[in-house]
Amino acid sequence: MKIKTNLSLSGFCALIAITIIVITLTPLPQDLAYHRFADHRTILNVPNFMNVISNLPFLFAGVYALKKIKLSDDRTAILASIFCLLMCIKKLML
Repeated sequence: MKIKTNLSLSGFCALIAITIIVITLTPLPQDLAYHRFADHRTILNVPNFMNVISNLPFLFAGVYALKKIKLSDDRTAILASIFCLLMCIKKLML
């Protein structure tokens, strides 16, 4: 039982540390040409709609994987938190 508690605590501490690091980092400089996407159409008030919608399979795959994982509730919660954090980081980097 003590190993599970240490694992949950270490996972939570790692999540907090990663979150603090990401929040304190400055954005990476990028060439402005990077944001010239191939599809410039706005559909349903979403600019570059096809570029945005093409990321949905990754979101679905992550959610599906989290549902299929047969771990304890603590470990699943940690993995779900990391997945959400990665989605937020991706959003912040755009």
